[in-house]
Amino acid sequence: MSLTLEYFYQKTSTKYNLKLLTTSVNLNKEITWVYLLDDINNSSFVRGGELIITTGLTTKCTQKLDHLINAAYIKGSCGLLINTGMYIKDVPSRIIEFGEKNNFPIFSMPWDTHIADIMQEYCNEIISEQKVVLQKNSVFLRSILRSSLKEDIQILNQFIGFRVVASKIPLTILHFAQIELDNIHYYICSTNSIISTDCNIGLSNHIESIDSMYQYYMQAYKALKVSFIKGQNLMHFSDIGLYDISLSIDDKYVCEYAHKLLSPLNDSELLNTFRVYLECNGSVNLVANKLFVHRNTINYRIHQIKEQLCLDLDIPENRLKYLLALYICDCDNINF
Repeated sequence: MSLTLEYFYQKTSTKYNLKLLTTSVNLNKEITWVYLLDDINNSSFVRGGELIITTGLTTKCTQKLDHLINAAYIKGSCGLLINTGMYIKDVPSRIIEFGEKNNFPIFSMPWDTHIADIMQEYCNEIISEQKVVLQKNSVFLRSILRSSLKEDIQILNQFIGFRVVASKIPLTILHFAQIELDNIHYYICSTNSIISTDCNIGLSNHIESIDSMYQYYMQAYKALKVSFIKGQNLMHFSDIGLYDISLSIDDKYVCEYAHKLLSPLNDSELLNTFRVYLECNGSVNLVANKLFVHRNTINYRIHQIKEQLCLDLDIPENRLKYLLALYICDCDNINF
């Protein structure tokens, strides 16, 4: 699991006399390094995720300090630690307000606390954690490639209870392991890590067996693809229904057959009505309610569909065949 500001603050706040000044901000942010920054000209070296320490040597409480803090925030640092006492007696209220407004954690630390001590402790633990993370990521990759080693079992057992999460773009979430495969990002994490999202995400079922990691990986992949098909940001594998079968079909002939079945319906309105009708198991009332049209209109459209397809929709096998054909075409048409 990634190291966070919350973790270090709880662990070392008493030891180093740290004080959180922005009390309403979220400390659940990953920390990647600790960087001493007193000259704003050096802010270009900040890569993102660092805890920035400043003494005010060149900025003091002037506007230069405001510019330095703003630069640290823009560069994506996880927070700011101000070493008070020598150059900055007290942190100005405007600085604290900036942190509160932008959910940017700001701490203070007295001058008699040695910066070198806190930097050494934090960086040593970060380096150790990075080694562990690399190991976990390697185990994760081997598990979905079905090439796990005997020594992987201990780490794999720690995956149990989590989910595999898939996304086309990198996610800023707390995770146990992560890999990128075929331009898709996969994570081992809990559902609680995903509070809200503006991007498409697919989630597997909860991991119950380490021998089935490939299946959980495929579940996340399929759920991600269906999230694009349905236009939903968050998609659980347990909710994809027949798309599970559709996405498992890798046969050009089957795809061509599905397109051929539906080819007589070249009217998008009829095609959409047909889809909803099949998904509602032939209930005209449900279709009318979902499409916000009168049931007589739905009956008329269904009559047209039956005529164009030369199809008896009272036969359950026919309804299932055409619903599966629709889903196969969805999977074939999606630009993924």
